[in-house]
Amino acid sequence: MSSTIPSSHLLSDTQAAFIINFFSQNPHLLPSQHQNLPSLLNSQRVQMGALPASPSDTAQSDLEISPTEYSARLRDLERREREVSRREDWLKSHYRADTSPGGGSGGGNGEEGNAHIMDRSPSPSLSGGYHVGFDALDIGDGGFDDEWFQAQAEDFDQDVIDSSVNAWLAAQVDDANPSLQNTKRVHESEPEDDQPGARAGQAHPGVAHAGDCSRNGRSVTSHKRRKAANHAGMDRQAPEVENDENMESEHEGDRLEDEGSSRQWVVSSAPWEPSQKVQNNAQALLVEIGMGEETWINSAECDAWVQDLADAVTVRHWDDEDSLIQQNLVNLTQRLKRAESVGRGVALVRMINELMFAAKIASILHYAELHQERMGQSQRRSSVLPILTDLMRKQDLALSSLIGWYSAGSRWARLAAGGTVYLLMLIARKSGLDGKIRGRTVNSLDIISLSNMLRAPSTPVIEQIVQLQIVPLIVKLAKTIPFKLPTLFNVSVRDVFDIPEVLDCRDLHNSDIYFDRFFQRHTIALPRVADIWNLLLNLWNSICSDLPDFEIYSAHQMTQAYLTGSSEGIAVYDAYPESDSGDEKNYIHPPAVVGNVFQKYADSSSRQVDIVKSSFSYARTILSNKRKPFPVNNSNERNQWTNKQRRTASGATLILSLEALGISMRERFYPPSNLSKAGLLMSSQKWINVDNSVIKGREIKMKDANDKLICYTNGTLSDSNRERLQTALVAYFSREPAGIKLISRKATEGGTNPFTTFHFSMWSRYSTSGKDAPSDVHPYHLRAAIGTKTNTSQFFVRPSSDIQDFSKEYEELCDIFGDVLRLMVSIALAEFTEELKDVVTNVDIFPLNDSSPISPFTSFVFNINVETGAHRDDGDCGLCLILVLGHHTGGELCLYEPRIMLNLVHGDWVAFDSKSITHFNMKYSGIRCSAVIHSDKTGIAHQKDGNGWDGNNYVL
Repeated sequence: MSSTIPSSHLLSDTQAAFIINFFSQNPHLLPSQHQNLPSLLNSQRVQMGALPASPSDTAQSDLEISPTEYSARLRDLERREREVSRREDWLKSHYRADTSPGGGSGGGNGEEGNAHIMDRSPSPSLSGGYHVGFDALDIGDGGFDDEWFQAQAEDFDQDVIDSSVNAWLAAQVDDANPSLQNTKRVHESEPEDDQPGARAGQAHPGVAHAGDCSRNGRSVTSHKRRKAANHAGMDRQAPEVENDENMESEHEGDRLEDEGSSRQWVVSSAPWEPSQKVQNNAQALLVEIGMGEETWINSAECDAWVQDLADAVTVRHWDDEDSLIQQNLVNLTQRLKRAESVGRGVALVRMINELMFAAKIASILHYAELHQERMGQSQRRSSVLPILTDLMRKQDLALSSLIGWYSAGSRWARLAAGGTVYLLMLIARKSGLDGKIRGRTVNSLDIISLSNMLRAPSTPVIEQIVQLQIVPLIVKLAKTIPFKLPTLFNVSVRDVFDIPEVLDCRDLHNSDIYFDRFFQRHTIALPRVADIWNLLLNLWNSICSDLPDFEIYSAHQMTQAYLTGSSEGIAVYDAYPESDSGDEKNYIHPPAVVGNVFQKYADSSSRQVDIVKSSFSYARTILSNKRKPFPVNNSNERNQWTNKQRRTASGATLILSLEALGISMRERFYPPSNLSKAGLLMSSQKWINVDNSVIKGREIKMKDANDKLICYTNGTLSDSNRERLQTALVAYFSREPAGIKLISRKATEGGTNPFTTFHFSMWSRYSTSGKDAPSDVHPYHLRAAIGTKTNTSQFFVRPSSDIQDFSKEYEELCDIFGDVLRLMVSIALAEFTEELKDVVTNVDIFPLNDSSPISPFTSFVFNINVETGAHRDDGDCGLCLILVLGHHTGGELCLYEPRIMLNLVHGDWVAFDSKSITHFNMKYSGIRCSAVIHSDKTGIAHQKDGNGWDGNNYVL
């Protein structure tokens, strides 16, 4: 390198040695354009005289030194560097001393009485010293002090390295080497392959081997083509760590965080930012909402649609009603224009009522928690489950519908927390946008990130979009459509949180307070940057200083008009329905046992469940023997073990009737009279092969000697529905979504056949507990004081990478198979209330109360060309449900401990305890896929107290 660092920017020798040592050991933390930083700093140290140039460079440095002296000084330098490196790897206490919620430029509420608006203060001017980009560092004119620098080197926070240090490197090194600036621009516009923002085209479906589990192998998402993944129990190598904000490690077992351990935290002045792909999604959504045609504030087109939206909200009488008389082109255009206006109104009415549904549930949950506090009861996380199940009983509604409305309302509340109710009007103006946001192509992390962007933009570009486009549009709507909304919070809840009974949607302060009290199972939005929203704040101040505004429109008026089909009588019913409806008091105590609400599926006259009692002992065979029967630590040996069992199972006794199944399940195991072996498989007994003629058209429960479920099969799907699923399966994959093809295979002995899988999951694994975190600091401002990177996304349950990277495929597969998946879940919840008692309460852990066809299960995994080896799913909670898809022969599901082989065909499904029973597939010919529904047991910690984060003031 020929460039040098200006003397005004020189580091001291100790500082330079420290940085060189750190980045030499951690080169992966440097962007590629800065890989030469250690060389640059060494060059600087030569200039300072701390390190002589090499003998060959003495002419350039004008330093005359012998090779012997050079080597001695270099060894001395290395000793000093080792001394520094023993102090952990990077700065710990690099934040301001004032870490209170109101202190600094980014933390907490701000001053009292304006709790949700944050004044933005400029970073301190650093006239001297070497500025490393940490806003929190208080550096005087003398620069860093060496002793201070070494004293702070007690820990390493990789978040700071990833953001602040890289920003510093870009600024300082590029100043020294202008030739790097073009490279910098390329990297800013196109994320690197190993960065979270890698382009979507680099995400590929994951591949698993036939020896793998049907779902717990490597996730689909990757920024480069992935190798086949090992299932828990196979050969373990050092895990491949991905630079992804939703990193899903795949170590054996669940590796729960030790709840007894204590974690230390430091407070960052800058909030954590999600992965680049989440930020990109949120920014794209922001642009879609607030930009495009007809959005220029002063244009006639903008005035037209704002007035049209006002007509929709106020249900203004249609002036062109005469266009219904004749069927000419002019009249048809007038009708279409009216239909668009009505469509906007209908979309907004649905959004507002979904929001109010979530508001009433929030009021009930707050009321229940306040009641616990008044009664001196121990605080427990309030659950929405009794509310939803009671509504199911009273209204004969499906749980999926209720969760869907609650989820949508929670999303609208989070967006309104960012941009007021007027943001929802902006969404309603664009046909179909509300459905997109309500659907699955937009995930909860995108919504949360967008809300934070609106309150506290993280980049100049986003700030310009919000301040120059979104805010003026919102102000224009607020001036044209003064709108009020009943908060629906109980009076006691309103008093505690200082929430009005009726919200004037132009009041930004009360709007923020109100929408921050919705239960989101995540953090509330970041504090709002005041100056960006000055236009709306000034509007409200002018309204408050003028005479009362009597012409204000209400959600109740609009809802009444659209739902009754007429605006007549609005004046009569203008009063709001009573907010204190009594619902809150009804849910202080759970109304009934949860499982009973699903009984309509269990009691259906068209259903008959056949019970097959067995002398098999689940407890003696499985629970008392934790050792897995297959080789755990070597994949090749496990494949050999699986193939050996396949050969043995191929000689199974064929079962052709329900009676024969009952006899074999009783006679193949030692009877109770044999005290030492009761319930164990007799040594001379073969596997049994339950023919599909026994399964088809029936529901069968096989139970052990103590009435514990072994497995359940359901072959009742009609032939017409099976054919519909087959047609949809073939048609969908004929398009090769994500590059995936259906492969017709032939059964072969031995070998391993890879298969592809989508992991559509709400992840609760590998989460960071918040039980030791400070309660008065927003989690986005917390960093671990000890350890490596603080992955804030893992504080809470979060969508898997596959949901984020393959959102289109996720939505399409849910649409195609959603009906049968919902039916499977409903029947399972009805039949297995005890086995699924921990699963059903998962409704309280999803961010923004997200919904899916398999709710309250956490995971829907879709396997293509699937053939699994022997395994157990150690991390499962409750039962696992598997739907078999595709026309094929073979591929039977084998349950090793009871030696049962189930000949399941396309459209059949099975439920069993996959964490306890060893299972695998036989080889198959044809096309075979499966949809797997399950939940992770790590979700229980989140059900209890949000994995320790419920105690934080910024988490609801």
